[in-house]
Amino acid sequence: MRSLPGAKHKRFLGKRFLIVIGRPIPRVSCSESADLRLAQGFGMLTEPMRNFVRELDRLHREAADPQARAERVSERLRSLLAADDVLDPRHTEPDPRAYRQHLVHVDAQGRFSVVALVWLPGQETPIHSHVCWCVVGVLTGLEAETRYQLDPVTGELAETERAINMPGDVCWLVPPDEDIHKVRNDGQSIAVSLHVYGTDIGRLGSSINRTYREPIPVASSKA
Repeated sequence: MRSLPGAKHKRFLGKRFLIVIGRPIPRVSCSESADLRLAQGFGMLTEPMRNFVRELDRLHREAADPQARAERVSERLRSLLAADDVLDPRHTEPDPRAYRQHLVHVDAQGRFSVVALVWLPGQETPIHSHVCWCVVGVLTGLEAETRYQLDPVTGELAETERAINMPGDVCWLVPPDEDIHKVRNDGQSIAVSLHVYGTDIGRLGSSINRTYREPIPVASSKA
């Protein structure tokens, strides 16, 4: 994922892993909470979120290139994160079983969706890739992101970077670049992040394109 300038992250590079390539692993869904009728309209949106959705509509009409869209949305999302009352309280409720997905808004034409992901300490995603461009901003809490690169020939999954994302931090990605990662709440309190996807999550159910098995570290040889 790419980060907006000014974001502070901790990064550790260069670890390599080996995974077994076979049939795609079935998608792993998080806990979902979505009243689609309300999510598609403005029924549960706060005023800052309503204004944000209007901005997304304008940005989609002005920028056709996915990279340009993602970058411009990331700038607008950073401003939203600084506002008060960003989410209706119902969109910040966690689930003790797994991280929870709240579908906040779906564009009437299916061009984009806004999702709130809510995490209790220790909850995490599988390693996964994405179906479309994505912009992520942390509203509260601490999220640890591990990024990977897959070699399609050797089947090696390389851990390329780790980042600690704090409140106000914003990142974005456009598949297939920097597309494989996993996210975990490594803090001691609830974490909430906002995600803007360039597709209809109400129809797809998730932004996950494929999940990957946890990699097996390759043992280092000693002289």
